[in-house]
Amino acid sequence: PLFLNSLLHYTQSEASQIFSHYTPLLRSNCSTSLLFLLCSRYYPFCTQYNDTLPPCRELCECAKRGCEPVLLHHDVPWPADLDCTEFPSYGSSQLCMHNFDPCNQIRHHNESTDAAANATTTTTPSPPSTTSKATTTAASLTQLTPIKEYECKEPLFASRRRMDTFGEMEYCKSSCNGPYSDDQLASGSNWLIALSVLCLICVLFSLPARWAKNPRFRGPEKPAFYLVLCITIVSLGYIVGACLSRKSAACEEVRPNQTTIRTGDQFKSSAACILTFLMTYVFSTAAILWWLMSCLNWSLFCAMQWKWDDQGKSLVLFYHFFVWFVCLILAVIVFAMSAIDGDVLANVCTPGNTNATFLAGFLILPTLLIFLLGVVVIVLGIVRIIVQRRKSDSRKKEDAVKFSALPFLFTFNVFNAVIYIILITCYFYERSARS
Repeated sequence: PLFLNSLLHYTQSEASQIFSHYTPLLRSNCSTSLLFLLCSRYYPFCTQYNDTLPPCRELCECAKRGCEPVLLHHDVPWPADLDCTEFPSYGSSQLCMHNFDPCNQIRHHNESTDAAANATTTTTPSPPSTTSKATTTAASLTQLTPIKEYECKEPLFASRRRMDTFGEMEYCKSSCNGPYSDDQLASGSNWLIALSVLCLICVLFSLPARWAKNPRFRGPEKPAFYLVLCITIVSLGYIVGACLSRKSAACEEVRPNQTTIRTGDQFKSSAACILTFLMTYVFSTAAILWWLMSCLNWSLFCAMQWKWDDQGKSLVLFYHFFVWFVCLILAVIVFAMSAIDGDVLANVCTPGNTNATFLAGFLILPTLLIFLLGVVVIVLGIVRIIVQRRKSDSRKKEDAVKFSALPFLFTFNVFNAVIYIILITCYFYERSARS
C-alpha cells in the first residue's frame, strides 16, 4: 500500500532519508517541540478515512522560534516542508496534532546555536537508534535546504505516485490539455481521425482477398491476414477515441471544471479507457507478433521448403497460442503495475504517455525485440535460399508453382519491416525528447 504523507513520499524509507537530515538540529536541543513536529509531518497519524492529520500551526511556530536561529547561524533557511502557514490552527474545523507541552525551549537561542556549532565541528558517535545517514558535519544542516520543495503547482496537478511525471518532476501530472493548446489538440485530433480512417480503408480493401475466387491469405500467408485484422481493430480504436469525450477516456475530472490526465488505478473507473487500451495497445502488439509469424512462415515454407499440408495447420494453432499468450502477459503486467495513462491527443489509454520508463519497458523494448527477431528470421531465410540456389540452378516445376505466392509474402514482410523501423525511430525520438 501507498505510504501516505502530505509531502507525497512514496515509501517510508524515502521519508526516513529526509528525516535523517534533521539529526544535527535535533541534537542541538533547540526545541522540545521539534521531534513531535517532524514525526507528525513525515510520519503522520492515519485516520480511518484514509487521510492524515497534519501538525498544528502552534506546534510548528513553537519549534520554529527555538530552532530557526540555529539554522540561520549556518546560513540555512527554515525548510519549506515546515512552513507553519500551511498547517491548521488548533481548535479550527480541521483536526491537527499537538503535543500540548509548554513552548519552552531547552536552552536560550545563543546556547542552542553554540551547541549546534559544536555539534558541527566535533564528530560524535551516533546512538544505535539514529540512522546511518545521520552526520554531525555542517554539511548535514545545509541538506535541509532542498528538502522536497515540491514544484508541482498549478496548472499541474500533484499526484501520490512517483511514477506520475511531468518532464522530470515526479509525483506530478499535467492538465487534460497537456502541453498542447486547444487549437493544437483540435488539429492533432483531426489529423489522427483522417489517418485512422485512411488506414482502415486500406486494410478493408485487402480483406475481401481472403474470400476471392483466387484467394490470398491462404496457407503460408495466413499470418498476414491476421496482421491485417489486428491493424483494422487498432484503427477502429483510434476512431473510437476520437469520437469520445476526453473526460470519459484519457482524462478525469478532479475538481469542477478541472481535468487531469488519467493515470494509475484511475483507468479502472473508465470503461472507455480500458476499451481503447485493448483496441490500440493489445492489438498493435498482436500485429507485430503476427508480422514475426509471417516472417517465420516465409522462411520455413520458402527457404526450408516445408509442405503446408503437413505442418501448416498445426503451426497456425501454435501461432495463435503464442501471439495471444504474449499479449495477455503484457496486458496483465501493465494492469498490475497500473502503467496505463491517457494520451490527450488521441484520447486513448496506453502505457508510456507520461512516464518514460513505461514507454521504454512496454513499447520500445517489446517492439524492438520482436522486430529484431523478425529481421533475423528474414536474413536466415535469404541466406538459406542463396545457399540452395548455388547448389542447384533450377527447382522442380511443381515447387515453383506451389510457392508462387511466397514472393508476395516476402514483399509484404519487408514493407512492414520498414514501417516498424519508422515506428521504433519515433519511439526513441519521443523518449529522448522527454529527457
